Amino acid sequence: ESVHAWDRLTLVNGISQFLRDSALEWYCQLRLSHRRPQTWTEFEDLFLAQFNSPIRKAKQEQEWHECKQKENETINEFLVRLRALWREQKPKETEIDLVKHLLRRMRNDILTMIGVSHNASLDEVMIAAQEVEDIIYRRAKGERLAKQIKQVSSSSKIASHD
Repeated sequence: ESVHAWDRLTLVNGISQFLRDSALEWYCQLRLSHRRPQTWTEFEDLFLAQFNSPIRKAKQEQEWHECKQKENETINEFLVRLRALWREQKPKETEIDLVKHLLRRMRNDILTMIGVSHNASLDEVMIAAQEVEDIIYRRAKGERLAKQIKQVSSSSKIASHD
């Protein structure tokens, strides 16, 4: 509606251009069987009945409970993943609640170094977490460089003794 300034009738008539994969296949089957929705509300009801199954809901609920920041996942990537699940699982919660979930589920190495209060805004938490990620990255880079220097030094000593 907002991107194309379409009213709901135009939207329901043009929705097929925005659908992909199994949603587009499902919609084409509706059209072939002459069951195409005539109103936006009818489309929403049919779409949710098709794609919001109890199995999908249970799977998402499980994903929510297991959602933790992965070792190789940046805080930005994690927030995108967490927020998508959060919107589905906790639609009535506020950003303050999201911050609490984020703090509980981020990697421990970031959390221990973050240094923000528990009532910090999402932006404050993200800025602090990004700074910590930068510190962790620079430390790891320094450690790799020191290890390489040590290896080169050891190789040089061995070669000079031969």
